[in-house]
Amino acid sequence: MRYINLIPEVPIIISNPIILCIGNDLQLETPLVIGATYFWTGPNGFTSALQNPIINNFQNQNNGDYFLFVTLNGCNSSTTQILISANILPDFVVSGATEICQNQSTVLSVIPSNFNSSDLNITYQWYFNDTLITASINESYEAFQYGTYKVEVNNQGCVNAQEIYITEKLDPFQVLLSQGCVGNDYFVNIDNATTFPNATYSWTGPNGFTSNNQNINTTNFGIGLYEVQVTNEFGCVATEQINVARTSCFIPNGLSPNDDGDNDFLDLTGYNVKKLTILNRWGRVVYEKDNYINEWKGQTNNGDLLPASTYYYIIDYISANENKKVGWIYITY
Repeated sequence: MRYINLIPEVPIIISNPIILCIGNDLQLETPLVIGATYFWTGPNGFTSALQNPIINNFQNQNNGDYFLFVTLNGCNSSTTQILISANILPDFVVSGATEICQNQSTVLSVIPSNFNSSDLNITYQWYFNDTLITASINESYEAFQYGTYKVEVNNQGCVNAQEIYITEKLDPFQVLLSQGCVGNDYFVNIDNATTFPNATYSWTGPNGFTSNNQNINTTNFGIGLYEVQVTNEFGCVATEQINVARTSCFIPNGLSPNDDGDNDFLDLTGYNVKKLTILNRWGRVVYEKDNYINEWKGQTNNGDLLPASTYYYIIDYISANENKKVGWIYITY
């Protein structure tokens, strides 16, 4: 008796997952045919005799047509095929400031490494503290608040996400102040203003003093604490104070070192003196001191009191822009 074997039905191929991303594992599946042998072929030299083979770490070179036929009792089924094409899993970083000042914002942007941000197949979705920002569907988002921002980039079902955490910048920049005489005027200066160009300034001081200048002339204004608030071009604010000990650059012509608390010392506080030299009327140096402030009360370099008479002083300033000052002073007891 002769038996005729039936040709197996054309097999069905199922791709799992349905949406495949580069780097995922692909499982090819087909229904079980009892007693059948499976013959799979595909791109990049792929072959398999398994019913449901797996391709690990699917890459671009694995894209293409996959074929399958089965053999049962010596009879081959027709060949079926399926086109497998994996989408790129978006790879990117998020740029933007991680510290911002009060009332400041920063633009967060997706910087792609394996896709084009203008690709119409790419979509974006932003979240703030895990809450969907409904109106944010572009590759950039302007952030005004402190917290965690997340962006999901979707390439036809292949989704990758990155987060960036924004905190308050508590010490945005430093303001360096100095004070001293410039000619006959007394100034308080911001020494490092070039490090924050286009800044604005708000000064306050004793007796209702106010100014919006970068450097302030305090000549004949009150002594005491002066404060400046600097706002840089990004909206960050820094505040600094300085105690102004004098606001006059007048050097008296008389000295009365009698310990009555009035005009006992040659007080050059705030003059930024590099060196003070005292000479007698014959031109002989009787006293000199580097970095002078308020130490001379009519004594010699040896500490002896000088006799009442007229003496001459030479003041060399720390600033190279200041010419030395020469004058006279009379000592009386």
